[in-house]
Amino acid sequence: MSSSKLEFRTYVASLAHRGITQVQQDVLDLPWRQLKWDHQALGILALTLVVLTFPTSVPKMANARSWMTLNVALGHVGHFELGDGRTLDLNTDSEAHFFTTPRETYLVLNRGEVLVDGHGTTAIQVVSNGTAVVATDAAFSVRRRDAVRTDILVKRGAARVEKIKEIADITSPPQLLAGQAASVLGEDLSGLQKFSPVVVMHKLAWTDGWLWFSDETLSEAVERFNSYNSNRHLVVSDPRLGQITIGGRFRPTETASFVSTLQHVFALTATTVRSGSGDSQTVYLHPAKN
Repeated sequence: MSSSKLEFRTYVASLAHRGITQVQQDVLDLPWRQLKWDHQALGILALTLVVLTFPTSVPKMANARSWMTLNVALGHVGHFELGDGRTLDLNTDSEAHFFTTPRETYLVLNRGEVLVDGHGTTAIQVVSNGTAVVATDAAFSVRRRDAVRTDILVKRGAARVEKIKEIADITSPPQLLAGQAASVLGEDLSGLQKFSPVVVMHKLAWTDGWLWFSDETLSEAVERFNSYNSNRHLVVSDPRLGQITIGGRFRPTETASFVSTLQHVFALTATTVRSGSGDSQTVYLHPAKN
């Protein structure tokens, strides 16, 4: 059994002990919207696709009486309303289960990233890697980086980070305020940072189809690009190269533009190797030649 499925089953069992016993899973087929592209040459085609495929209203899921399964395909983002004043945005290749009651909404993030926004009057609890992020009237994102690390960013309001047994540094509080971000590794909250509203907007630009970097390392940027693309994989060949910081706004599937910018600004070199079958490629990024 995968770790995400095990976590979901464990979480459901914990809710059952609290009297929440409805655990039937339903698959919810949402009309996920594709990322919006800026290419003028494709403008008419993109507009046509919007008219033909986008729903006239976003699905509302108020007081769902069973667990719902939400999936977003690679290279897409999903947006819908919970019906309680909140909205959810799911990033590329994300999966989550959610369940609502009149008193609280529960969401288990099995994979990927979610942004909770809007104004709710009841609590919402987002669980990833055994950590619960709890808030009422707040906007925050939770990103499951891997099987042990979860990243949290608060856009507005305040969110509690629960099930943290040890906090070594008193400056790392179990409650994150607007503009604060931190990571949870196992039982430890670490890497507390404070960002300006502009940087927070940049970090959440994926909801509008952008990757907007503000002094992220090259390794972090490459990880973001690879999460959107299955046929073009970026690899940083030198760990020291991965530590340089970058900025700028890019479309997440336009890896060629990203690589070209790196070559122009940092004089990096890139080697493209065909991998597997079809048009899959691996692009290796190398330090500038002396």
